[in-house]
Amino acid sequence: MSKRLSLPPRLSLPPSIRLGIVSPNPALRAGLRVLLGAAPLSTDAGAAPDLDSVFERSAPAFTVFEAASLADFSAAGFQVDVLTIAGLPASRAELHRFIAQTGENLALLLLTDDPQAARSLVRQPLRAWGILATDSSAEELLAAINALHEGLLVGAPALLQPALGQFLSATSSGTALEAQNTT
Repeated sequence: MSKRLSLPPRLSLPPSIRLGIVSPNPALRAGLRVLLGAAPLSTDAGAAPDLDSVFERSAPAFTVFEAASLADFSAAGFQVDVLTIAGLPASRAELHRFIAQTGENLALLLLTDDPQAARSLVRQPLRAWGILATDSSAEELLAAINALHEGLLVGAPALLQPALGQFLSATSSGTALEAQNTT
């Protein structure tokens, strides 16, 4: 006999998030799945998640798709809401090509300790992006994935500072030029 969770009428389950994880390290991919509480759900593109486990969870339901590289992820044709890249790809050019191919509906979470990594994300045509340290807690990862799913920018201040400084200086230069042109 299956136990059903009864929810109050004004509460709804969080949306199901299709999460991609890209890392060359299989242990890291598995660790992220477990840390996010996504282990019971499927990592196969054609399989449906176990709905009983979805209803019993208080955290968002994830369907997880994994690959060792961005090239493998592209070749598999996975469609995800949020893509998590653990570590930097082989080259920034590979990341830029991948973003250009996926369009503007992608939300990207980069897990790295390199404060310069966010600079390459500032001008990319992403729906949302974020950057967290590789030692982020499960709570931080869940909060970041949920925020990215909603279209927000997220990140650890120390990792965001170089990117935001670049963005703010570009914006203030543009504002100064506008002010000069209007006078």
